[in-house]
Amino acid sequence: MATLLDNLVAALPLIACQGGGRAGLTDLGGHCLCAVDRQGAAVEEAEPAILSLCRIAAETGETQSLVDPASGVAQVAVPLEGYVLFVSNVSQIERQNELFNTLKETLPLIARVAGGEAVLFDKDGRRILTADPILGKARVGPGTISEPCGEVMRSGRPSIGPSRSAPGAMAVRIPMGSAFGFGFNNSASVRQKERLLEQVKDARTGKYSWEDIVGSSAELGRVIDLAKKVAPSNSSVMLTGESGTGKELFAQAIHNASARSHGPFVAINCSALPGSLVESSLFGYEEGAFTGAQRGGRAGLFEQARGGTLLLDEISEMPLETQAKLLRVLQEREVCRIGSAKPIPVDVRIIATSNRDVKRRVEDGSFRQDLYYRLNVIELHLPPLRERREDIPEIVARILDRLCRQNGHVAIAIEPRAMERLKAYDWPGNCRELHNVLERAINLTGGGVLEPHHFAGLADDQVSDEPAEGTMQLAGHLAEAEQTVILEALKRNGGRRVETARELGISVTTLWRRLKRMRLEHHVSI
Repeated sequence: MATLLDNLVAALPLIACQGGGRAGLTDLGGHCLCAVDRQGAAVEEAEPAILSLCRIAAETGETQSLVDPASGVAQVAVPLEGYVLFVSNVSQIERQNELFNTLKETLPLIARVAGGEAVLFDKDGRRILTADPILGKARVGPGTISEPCGEVMRSGRPSIGPSRSAPGAMAVRIPMGSAFGFGFNNSASVRQKERLLEQVKDARTGKYSWEDIVGSSAELGRVIDLAKKVAPSNSSVMLTGESGTGKELFAQAIHNASARSHGPFVAINCSALPGSLVESSLFGYEEGAFTGAQRGGRAGLFEQARGGTLLLDEISEMPLETQAKLLRVLQEREVCRIGSAKPIPVDVRIIATSNRDVKRRVEDGSFRQDLYYRLNVIELHLPPLRERREDIPEIVARILDRLCRQNGHVAIAIEPRAMERLKAYDWPGNCRELHNVLERAINLTGGGVLEPHHFAGLADDQVSDEPAEGTMQLAGHLAEAEQTVILEALKRNGGRRVETARELGISVTTLWRRLKRMRLEHHVSI
């Protein structure tokens, strides 16, 4: 016949599992007889704190309990006819702590994926940690109580509903046990969409014309001549070129030189919108089309651009699914809002831009070939600044004039040697980078004359601060000697740039530029 001790020992695994930790028995002196964890495995020793609690329970004959407010560990000791049964939830707390730490580490990732804020909150709905898509690091929350989060913890059930962070944003809140929960929303994506749409509203007219395109080089002249020829037509235009070469400036000039100049000019950056928002922004949506849809629905950019021009900036970044729908709109000349089957006629001219090789995107399958041919009726490739260096003085003069008028400076001159420094630099960021460099130089000088040292670090390896002397023949001999020295150093260092640059006493960047000038940058290792 089983004794009380046998029955208690047999029940310990179930008690430990239900208690979320450990269970065991002691004698009346507080000595541990046996203990198991929530999997039923034997535990060699019990914590001193629980044994002390068992002694008190044996002496008083009453159940004793203890909760550590810092850790949340709860312990109970129950006297039972010569024995004391103890239960602890320590394993449950350890699991909760592990889960909390995991969520803490992944909180910034959750925020980026969700496109909004991600938070951890306590049992009362008070924020503990928060992360957003930009900062990329979880930080201590403001400590305010969110009633929806508190309700989630009280009910023990997750919820999906409107977020308090931004109108139209949605939030998910999930309890992760009795101690804490976590939630996330898409508020950043919603606010970003609203900002972009506001920018679109503010830019309904093209501001620039042919006169705003600065430069007299043959390369630029050919592009302008072709652009002027195609501007009066309704054909789609594809503007390609590196970032900062003036693609939107050309798009607006084409619009203003066309019969659509009195219609709207609407621009949207396809790379700035999250993939999930491109479709609703382009085609619009009906009320109730999806969770968080605006009351009354919203017209898309095709509708807003009717009678005018729609600029699809960075078209190569558009998701494939949206590309298929865009192709259908271009073919049928009508659009259906999300959530509606009613077609809406649209009369829009499309100008697309890309700073990537769209043909290569077609070849690797990330851009539809049929859409490429539909958009690329006429292609205009804008040359980078380094291929039209003779235009730099004219561009610099225009930028300086504009900056002086904007900032209230007197006219600023640029020293000839400084201009040579600007002309020698390759300008990977093109006109946009040039504008930035000039604005910084003006702020550093406060006016007066811009000298070479105001552009230190731009092209110190390409042009000297001293006036050029000698002839083209001398320059050729120097270039040949320089190439010989560099090639011999590369040979000695096995083609490794870092070691070669160290031997020559120049930076790796400077070495790369000189190799590029020699057209050897792809023939040596890093």
